[in-house]
Amino acid sequence: MNYNQKVVVNASVQNTFAALAKTVDRWWGKTDQPVNRVGDEFTITFGETFWKFRVIKYEENKNLSYECYDAHHVHEGVTSIETEWIGTTLNWNLEKVEGKTKISFLHEGLVNDLNCYNICEGAWNFFILDSLKNFLETGKGSPHII
Repeated sequence: MNYNQKVVVNASVQNTFAALAKTVDRWWGKTDQPVNRVGDEFTITFGETFWKFRVIKYEENKNLSYECYDAHHVHEGVTSIETEWIGTTLNWNLEKVEGKTKISFLHEGLVNDLNCYNICEGAWNFFILDSLKNFLETGKGSPHII
């Protein structure tokens, strides 16, 4: 089963979409550039770990998907995870709900038989439920910046 998570945030769909496309570095990790359209590419880095993504869906204030096309995932004590994200897709869907925004996230391809699943599940739970939510509601996220 693919990793998925849902959270309702006290923020507009416009601000939420902007956080997923333009200010990823404020809640997730260091990024080299914002995205504006299908075909844009960007890299997220956590020290020597990196993931490279290509935007495959960009419906402003509704849906955003990016596919991982290169990776070097390093985590102490865990082996054989360097390239596990390659070919996986991060799907973000936004829905306005009573003045708030419901975020539905699906990391398609991040399944529990991958060596990195437990690490990634815990990390996604933190980055979505804490860091992204706090960034959208207070302006202060907790990105992994090295």
